[in-house]
Amino acid sequence: APTTQAANRGVDDRHVRLGAVMPGEPPAKITDALRRLTQSATYLYNDQARYWFDTQPTVTKLVADRSLRLQRDQPDEIYRELRARLVSSTGNDFAGVHHLPDGGADIPDLLATRLVILRPEDVYLRTPDDDSPAQRRARELVESRGTAPRTYRNALVFLAPDQARFDDLKVAICDYLAWVEVLNEQETLNLTPSQVRQAQSQRDTATHRVEVQLPETYCWLIAPTQVSPKDPLAFSAQKLSTSGTLDARVKRKLVGDGLLAPVLGATTLRQELDRVPLWPPDGSSVPIAKLVEYFASYPYLTRLSDSTVLYRAIESGVSQLMWQVDTFAYAEAYDASTDRYLGLLGGASITINDGDRGLVVRAEVAAAQLSRESAPAPAPTDATGSAELSFGAQATATMESSSLESSRPHRYHATVHLDPHRASDVTRIYQEVIAHLVNTSMHGVNAKVTLEIEASSADGFPEGVVRVVGENGATLRFAQQSFEEN
Repeated sequence: APTTQAANRGVDDRHVRLGAVMPGEPPAKITDALRRLTQSATYLYNDQARYWFDTQPTVTKLVADRSLRLQRDQPDEIYRELRARLVSSTGNDFAGVHHLPDGGADIPDLLATRLVILRPEDVYLRTPDDDSPAQRRARELVESRGTAPRTYRNALVFLAPDQARFDDLKVAICDYLAWVEVLNEQETLNLTPSQVRQAQSQRDTATHRVEVQLPETYCWLIAPTQVSPKDPLAFSAQKLSTSGTLDARVKRKLVGDGLLAPVLGATTLRQELDRVPLWPPDGSSVPIAKLVEYFASYPYLTRLSDSTVLYRAIESGVSQLMWQVDTFAYAEAYDASTDRYLGLLGGASITINDGDRGLVVRAEVAAAQLSRESAPAPAPTDATGSAELSFGAQATATMESSSLESSRPHRYHATVHLDPHRASDVTRIYQEVIAHLVNTSMHGVNAKVTLEIEASSADGFPEGVVRVVGENGATLRFAQQSFEEN
């Protein structure tokens, strides 16, 4: 009710300047307190800097009632708004994102890794046996795609809501929907311009609350893992704490924890091939298409972003200078009738794309075939087909052979200056020069290859460069290396 002091200042019974009855308080503090009070009071109105009581309930009361009705009677409205918010909060960091799927049939069985955002009822909460609704749901979706078993079980990761935070998110969504309803019905409700402005302001505040609480609620990453083929599939949850879109936060966590590989090293691929092993029983080669399926199917293998990660790893492995020791070779096909690989390549640049029918060939097998095919042809026979020579012919052949060997050069030496911006020249030199010198068909060949590196900088090399080069040189077993001052 208005005070006598307020009435003497010309304020009527319905519009009381509340600041006048609270002397001594800072204006900013009063305004903040009144703003919070207006959001919850039933009969307190405001218009810019003016606040007053009225005998009619405020629009805030109307919205509060509608919000409670939405929470109680209209879960479908909440579900639709939640889904729309999740869609707008995800980008393209994965090959696909599935929002609130009802079952495994809603998630196709594909090769590339995809993110599944679980439903509100599939919440995560800590349990002694690590078996929350979210983890049970993730297991169900990984093991089946409806009525059929899922093949590519290593291609799904999950984002689950936190149980303790979901109720707050639900209230924020209902408040937002209630304010939107009131604004849509402003003419029917006969709202005053002041009430319309209040509703617009509260709608914006509510949508901001939803945007803030959404990533705080959907904060649990569940990535299926398996140490070895004999171990059970685990669905442990890890909390996300970084910023960004929902899928960007998930991918950053997966890559940081080694649970997703956007890039795969060639030597790492070779280790995976040998560890499981992924080679067939004869241990000679495996089709590239089959390797793609292996990595998408088995959780004990490295989870790849998509098949192009594997293609780039194979290309890198085949082109390496030391492929016979560290990686593998490539073949276009295998001819069973002649027991040889067609289009066999090692230490060469190749390009692999989707649909490639080529094979990854074990290094030892490929090296043996290349050695056989580079061996000299057998000596010709006489007209009768006999390879025997008379004593005189043998003596003549021996003398000619001795003379030929004595006229052959016995040593080779070369120096070449390489363009530091064209590292591929090293591979080309190996293929076109060194490989011929150390051909396994020649005996008694001793070769020594030394790569000398000399670099200088007028400004001096930064500390980071010194550290990286030093560590990499030690890893590559450089015989000697050092940085020097002028």
